[in-house]
Amino acid sequence: MRARRAARERCSADKLALLRRLAQSTLLGGLPETRVEQSWNEQVFAKLLDYRTLLSHSALPFHVLPKNAAGARRFDDFSLGFFGLGEHTVLGTAELKSPGTDLDAPQWTGNYKGTTPVEQALSAARGHGAACRWVLVSNFRELRLYDARSPDAPLATVADLRDVRNPGSSSELGPNDLG
Repeated sequence: MRARRAARERCSADKLALLRRLAQSTLLGGLPETRVEQSWNEQVFAKLLDYRTLLSHSALPFHVLPKNAAGARRFDDFSLGFFGLGEHTVLGTAELKSPGTDLDAPQWTGNYKGTTPVEQALSAARGHGAACRWVLVSNFRELRLYDARSPDAPLATVADLRDVRNPGSSSELGPNDLG
């Protein structure tokens, strides 16, 4: 019992150290989204939140699928669900933006046509079908989780990496909450 508790406490301390390192990183502010996203996904979703990524485990299923098709010529930044066992089940989709990006501001570059990052993520969720309930939108500091099944897609929770102070602070976004 004591050994297991000590191991859990070490794991929690390691996760908090990772969060602090990510929150204090000056690299994030100077790089575009495409240079940051896959490393960030691996650090936050595999190491911190215990999701299985494509290469983080030797067993199936894995939970994070990068650049998943969400309709014709549309790919999300990654999907959360159950993958690698034949048919994929997408339970959530993510839209990542460059560090510091205002997640509520309309974007006019590319094909965004004035949609906000939140609207872009909700559009991707609709492209994944009815099983896709959750939408995660982030600028690598703030993580927002929306319920895509509700008509007005209410904000379910917000986490700011700079504000996480204790081991339980990040548990709301872990793989046990996918369903």
